Amino acid sequence: MPLKVLEPTPSLWMDAVPAPRFPPLTGDRHVDVVVVGGGVTGITTALMLVRAGCSVLVAEALRVGGGGTGGTTAHLSESVGMRYQALVRAHGVQRAAVVAEASRAGIEWMARTVWESHLNCAFQRVPGFLFTEHKRHVQCLEEEREVCASLGMGVELRKHAPLPFNHVAALRFSNQAQCHALHYLLPLADAVVEEGGEVYEDTQILDVQDGPRYRLETARGVITAEQVIIAAHAPLTRALVPARASQHQSFALAYPFHGVLPHGLYRDVEEPCHGVRLHSARGRTFLIAGGEEQRTGRVENAAGCYQRLHAWVRSRFSVGEPSHLWSARELAPADGMPLVGRLPSASQVLVATGYGANALTFGTAASLVLRDLVLGRSNPWAEVFNPCRSPPPSSLRQLVTDGVSLALHFVRQRMRPPEGAVTR
Repeated sequence: MPLKVLEPTPSLWMDAVPAPRFPPLTGDRHVDVVVVGGGVTGITTALMLVRAGCSVLVAEALRVGGGGTGGTTAHLSESVGMRYQALVRAHGVQRAAVVAEASRAGIEWMARTVWESHLNCAFQRVPGFLFTEHKRHVQCLEEEREVCASLGMGVELRKHAPLPFNHVAALRFSNQAQCHALHYLLPLADAVVEEGGEVYEDTQILDVQDGPRYRLETARGVITAEQVIIAAHAPLTRALVPARASQHQSFALAYPFHGVLPHGLYRDVEEPCHGVRLHSARGRTFLIAGGEEQRTGRVENAAGCYQRLHAWVRSRFSVGEPSHLWSARELAPADGMPLVGRLPSASQVLVATGYGANALTFGTAASLVLRDLVLGRSNPWAEVFNPCRSPPPSSLRQLVTDGVSLALHFVRQRMRPPEGAVTR
């Protein structure tokens, strides 16, 4: 049965959070570091730097968590969009190991933060499953198991995952996690303020001027800073897309669920892929489905994407109409690794983007890199995630040449909120 209502709603996470939470910037400020973007990377990095003794200001154009973080399905997984076997072939074992190590570190930093801060964000350790319904993909899962095991992950190839429909094999990842994205993020933003930092919503950066100190203009004041962190997808995305970066839009549905499904992260290996997980809170359980990812600019009919995702879910689970429909933009570099580090044309400007579907995991790992770079520390992942990493694959040479040189240009233009972002 097709969807009856196709009007997008706030995500399941955004729907549960009242607004506004933080005021807009009024007046001028000077800080050590200004962070552009109030998603998981921006807020986490700000908190780390405040705790390291820096004066930090976060400028969010819309609402904290209202972009990519609020649009995620909030799964924390070591499994990445580009299979590890492909990463090893493209970059070698050492660089693939960095991706695995950073993914694990992102999960563990979040888990430790939840425990230490007593966050009520439905954080839960769960297994992850990469499964297939077709025998032709079994060998791919076998190869992925061998590579992941060699990188130190806890993986096991099974004939079945605990799913209520037919499939032929599943690769199980142990000790993954899930949470409520904004019930996790917003207490971190509160902590930034409580510990001496500043967080502003509805504060759009209109212009950036470099010099001895960076000058960032907003509608109601000017921010000057020694260093700038661009943790919002919009500037880099618009700079990199003309240089053949892979920008995508993914779709999600949430259904009231009364069936039986063990908590876990379930994702198939199809193109486009599909994934499901449960979210339980306050006596209610939702089945969250994500997928039907399409390259941005090629989405002819978003309604069709929602319909196909709904049809996939209805053919496998007993559900009715979804209560929530939303989509999110993702940037996935062609080489499968995040873009995190300094811009060569502006050494005190740092960027973080390119997480694909692993927004929370990679976003947290990126914060660890950004913190170390700002503080002048060495970081074991910085070289691999460098946005102008060398030597790049041939498919990325034009991206690197054009993209990083354009990034500041796009920051200096009036930044428009990304399509699909949640406004007030």
